[in-house]
Formats: sequence, C-alpha cells, structure tokens
Amino acid sequence: MTSQLDIRFASLSATAAPTTVVFAGPGLAMPAAVRELDQKSGGFLTRAAGAADFTGKAKQSIEVLAAPKLECSRLLVMGVSPEMDALEQAHLGGRVLAAIKARRAETASIIAELPDLSGSAAAEFACSLAEGVMLRNYEFRRHKSRASEDAANGKGGDDNGNGKSTNLQTLTIHTARPEQAAEMFKARRAVADGVILARDLVNEPANVLGPVEFADRVGELSKSGLEIEVLDVPALEKHKMGALLGVAMGSVRPARVVIMQWHGAKSKRAKPLCFVGKGVVFDT
Repeated sequence: MTSQLDIRFASLSATAAPTTVVFAGPGLAMPAAVRELDQKSGGFLTRAAGAADFTGKAKQSIEVLAAPKLECSRLLVMGVSPEMDALEQAHLGGRVLAAIKARRAETASIIAELPDLSGSAAAEFACSLAEGVMLRNYEFRRHKSRASEDAANGKGGDDNGNGKSTNLQTLTIHTARPEQAAEMFKARRAVADGVILARDLVNEPANVLGPVEFADRVGELSKSGLEIEVLDVPALEKHKMGALLGVAMGSVRPARVVIMQWHGAKSKRAKPLCFVGKGVVFDT
C-alpha cells in the first residue's frame, strides 16, 4: 500500500539531483565527494558548518541552500558515526528519507560515501541506505478516501497552488560501486518486500481480513516459489484439529490453516525450521 518510490544506483560522478544529501563524520571529516563539493563552492560548506556549529557528530545536520558553483540548490549535510553496522546504516537511510520528504522534492540524491569507506563496504553502505529508505517509505492507505490519497501523494498541488506533485518519485543513491550495490540490493529488496507484506496484513482491519481472505492473500505467494497448502474446515476436521475449530465457532467466519513451505536449502540433509502462528477473528 506504499506509494512506489523508484530507487536507483549511480556512480559518484553522475549528476546529482537539486536536493542532495551527503554525510560527514566527527570533526567534520568529509569523504572525497563532499570535499570536492566544498572546494568547488570555495569552502562554502566549511563556512556554513562553522556558522551552525556543525561538527559531524551523529544525528547532527545542516541545510545549505544555493551554495555557489554547485548544481544542487539544496544540500543536506548529515553527521554520522564512522562505526555504524548494517542495521544502523538502514536506520540512517530512514532518517535521510524523512529529511528529503520534508523538503517536498520530486527527485533527490544521496551521496553514499563515508570517510575511509571503500570496496565492497561502499556498496554495502549504499545497499543498507536503500533498504532503510524502502522501509521508511511504507504507508498503509488501502482504505483512505480518494481525496486523502491524492493529498498523501502530493497530487493536490504545491503551496503555490500550481498543481505540481510534491511527492518524492525518484531517489538516486550515488556510490563508488553502483552495479555491485544494485546486485546486493536484490536480496535486501526481497526482505523489505516481505516486511511490507507483513505490515499490510497486520494493518488490515479484522472485518476486512478474516481467515478466508488471509488464506487468499497468502496464496498469492506461490508465485514467488512458496509451496502453499490451505486447510479448510473439512480438512481441519479430518486432521482432528478440534481445538482450533472450537475457537473458530465464536466467529461467523470459517477457520483456515495455511501451511507455507520454502524448499530453499541446498542440501537435502539440512534440518527444517518451522514457524507456527495463529490468528482468530471474532465478530460482534
């Protein structure tokens, strides 16, 4: 139910969007790409940081507008810790997206470079940022009215009433290894898609998503390679699952059990892993 955000990877030398986010470490340690921007602007970034007492500490940020000789008209400089793990990097991606959306830009760039970050670590950083962006971008709007949905999508026009969309459409993450980051992100995107599906199922009201509807929604995952088996009431009776059927008698909605199997292990000798969960819907 999230508005589609086009996440792309590009080289550090590619032209950045008018709204661009860069990072600096403690002591105002600037990665090469940010130092280049500072030099191109005649030290404007350094002077702006000094004026705002920005030292690059984690969670500090400054906004630099219309820096001379820079293509980007709005530059967000965010302080980061140099010792972030993958989870902290994903959280940073979420904070970056929130900052960008607050600026109501249609396109934006993130320069995914940190001091002393190179090789595969650079691609991993870009990938983690993208994962955090994707998860932070989640919104559940399935049952909102059209007017509310248009407003959420920025279709109601900007503050000047010119009808222009103000919803972020495209985010480009610039990295030293864009091809490697894009390949890595395939697995991360699959995980994020699963998280988003779980959020959608949790957010559906119980009067809309009952056992039958849940089984139908989960059945769609067979397209992804899952083996799906749905046990209806006769099958549950056959398997003598009386306790579950007894609980389901408290609802007008019939019981269902969904069995999902993923045969992804490379070795047939691998031990299976089983997750068991249940959901009950009561109508009043």
